[in-house]
Amino acid sequence: VSTPSRTHSSCTSWAPMRTLGIALAASVVLLEPAGFILTAALLFWLVARAFERPRPGRDAVVAVLLSAFVYFVFTMGLGLLLPRGVLAGLL
Repeated sequence: VSTPSRTHSSCTSWAPMRTLGIALAASVVLLEPAGFILTAALLFWLVARAFERPRPGRDAVVAVLLSAFVYFVFTMGLGLLLPRGVLAGLL
């Protein structure tokens, strides 16, 4: 039994790639003004959305917690300076 051949364009959904591109562009633009924690959280959340994760609320909470954890490991543990952005007064 032969299967019908598919063209490459019919198998590809470009929506996830578009979302990933927007996430990367937003992270470049927002890193200094918004700071690392908010920018990384947005990046992580948009990547999760690109892969169609079923729980966007939970993904947002995990993204913020993960971003804050990474920020504190890099700043306190490694002594690296990451942009604080709008959270500068709190950090």
